[in-house]
Amino acid sequence: MVEFEQHGEDRASYGNAILKNLAVKLIHIKGMSMSNLKLVRQFYQIYPEIGQTLSDQFDQLSC
Repeated sequence: MVEFEQHGEDRASYGNAILKNLAVKLIHIKGMSMSNLKLVRQFYQIYPEIGQTLSDQFDQLSC
């Protein structure tokens, strides 16, 4: 989301509006509150090198 919607820029109001909208759309999924989505975004901003899931990394190793 940070790269796609914000193009890596720190635009707090724009990002918060997206998170709020996303949280409303994902209300039926446990753990997708606005506060949790903010934590996920913060985690990605701190650790951008973690871009793949573990299963994706294993798939690359098996090739």
